[in-house]
Amino acid sequence: MGALVDRIGFRNGRLTVVALAPKRAPNRQAIWLADCDCGTRHHPVCSGEIKTTKSCGKCPRPAREPFTQKRLQELLNYDPQTGIFVWKVVRGNSVKPGDQAGCVNSKGYWEIVIDKKTYLAHRLAWLYAYGTFPLILDHKDRNKSNNRIANLRKATPSQSQANKSISRDNQSGYKGVSWNGRNWRASVRHNGKSIHLGSFSTPALAHAAYCARAKQLFREFFCSGT
Repeated sequence: MGALVDRIGFRNGRLTVVALAPKRAPNRQAIWLADCDCGTRHHPVCSGEIKTTKSCGKCPRPAREPFTQKRLQELLNYDPQTGIFVWKVVRGNSVKPGDQAGCVNSKGYWEIVIDKKTYLAHRLAWLYAYGTFPLILDHKDRNKSNNRIANLRKATPSQSQANKSISRDNQSGYKGVSWNGRNWRASVRHNGKSIHLGSFSTPALAHAAYCARAKQLFREFFCSGT
């Protein structure tokens, strides 16, 4: 075995060798102790791996920089009249400036991948126009791919739900109406609570009760579901 090369002070990546361990590895290689930039002290590294090991392996991932309006506007142009985004820069081998950005996902929303992260285009439209990401955005006309800025508005969870069409699993054919085993029940959900509006002989009567109450609660967000 050749003479041991002193590695104290050697730096590779985030590691700096500070000492020689008192014991050797099972293969008889020397073990060096290195401090990592993340704060880990005396991380053991064998002589044979000292030139390839660059960190302790426990370093916390750096926090992702928040996506900003400035970064968005560097990469994309947004037309508020059409709701369409187009690239301003080359992206890979197939995307050039002027190409429309994104595609429609399985839920009907337009989405765009930027810096390896997927964003919903209607949320990017709001960021582009106003500089913020609101918690919930509602499409006024319920068309998930219509991202004109005039078609978007901030909403609460209840308001967003109120502006949705009838759910696919609704068996009554009317929004806010269900069968309770004896008659038709009308109810509306508001701020996380279900409000019972009464039981009726026909689904149409129950739906009328739903519409009257939902209009009072949700106003411009009201949608009859038809």
